[in-house]
Amino acid sequence: MRPRPLRKWTTRRVVIIAAAALLTACSAAPAASLNGISRTVELTMTEELTFEPAQIEIRRGETVSFSVRNVSNEAHEAYIGPEEQQRLHAAEHSGLSPREQDQVTHSMAGLHIAPFGTGVIEYAFQDPELDEIVIGCHYPGHYEAGMQVVITVVDG
Repeated sequence: MRPRPLRKWTTRRVVIIAAAALLTACSAAPAASLNGISRTVELTMTEELTFEPAQIEIRRGETVSFSVRNVSNEAHEAYIGPEEQQRLHAAEHSGLSPREQDQVTHSMAGLHIAPFGTGVIEYAFQDPELDEIVIGCHYPGHYEAGMQVVITVVDG
């Protein structure tokens, strides 16, 4: 039996192995060093159509990672923006059936969370004009029932 010939290491294989090693090393680094995250705030979506906590204070200039956990039997969303954007986003949800709610797009400003699911939103609080931002759920009746987080943005 002849021995198998050694595989020739191509540049492509070396690059793939090096990239995999680099990604593995980076994944072990804290989020703050990768994304400029100042801190993580945990939010809980409840069965009672609330977010806990309902009020948060953030320093202007912070980039915050919101770790959102849905502990209810129904889907929710977390959409972040000033009150005017909340009104515009709510209009996108109006007229949709409950099954169509998760088809509303968010880009980087929000996410849909399935029952008992989790998600993360990152937001940079840089705007010098905004002193208050809201995270809300615009599924039918949720925002009106109080499913929102009021974020006060303070200097310093």
